[in-house]
Amino acid sequence: MSVKAILSLVGALVLAIIIVASIRLIILRRSIAEYRKYWEQQAGESIAENAFIYIALGDSAAQGIGASSPERGYVGLVAKNIEEKIKRPVHVINLSVSGAKVADVLSGQLPKLSKYPPPEIVTIEIGANDVGSFNADKFRLEFSQLLNELPANTLVSNVPSFRGSIKNNLKGHSRDASEIATELIKQKPELFFADIHAATDALGLGDYAADYFHPNDRAYKKWAEAFISAIEQNNLLL
Repeated sequence: MSVKAILSLVGALVLAIIIVASIRLIILRRSIAEYRKYWEQQAGESIAENAFIYIALGDSAAQGIGASSPERGYVGLVAKNIEEKIKRPVHVINLSVSGAKVADVLSGQLPKLSKYPPPEIVTIEIGANDVGSFNADKFRLEFSQLLNELPANTLVSNVPSFRGSIKNNLKGHSRDASEIATELIKQKPELFFADIHAATDALGLGDYAADYFHPNDRAYKKWAEAFISAIEQNNLLL
């Protein structure tokens, strides 16, 4: 094969890769509105008399962005696991918002809790969006305030690791933010700790969605396992 033919083939392959990546990114971005609508519909459905009420707070990870469907995100997987164990319907009220930071949970999500019946479980993962413009003092202050306002018995995670991502600017700050979050959560005996950072620290490029920021189906299983483990360790389904 001539050099010209090889270069032409390489060029075609590169173009194909770019096109496929672009399509995947478009699909991912469209899913933000689709997944939000899905969870809003779930929350708005009538609650069965014997339903187990599960409220999720957080960011796009709680929405399941990056997964092939909303229920394949960690919130959906946790809800499915609970339902299988307790043999009761689980009613999910997902108040999370894509792009949310710690301050957004304080101002926009926590005030909505009073609109719903008391939940049997609350989960929250937040902080990944604070990492991009990370300020340790600001993060510590806001995360501490968040913990003070969460309902007792909430399952709170630290910040996910981006060690396996191509986004190098997030790696060190995600570790720093996670260390702060872990320290603060463990000072709150009324809250339960879920170690998302440890669960995601070994993830590689194949565990991310098209934007190399959000988890994919395989990675969300790891996220769910971290919350499920915390639920089991603290006997929250008894």
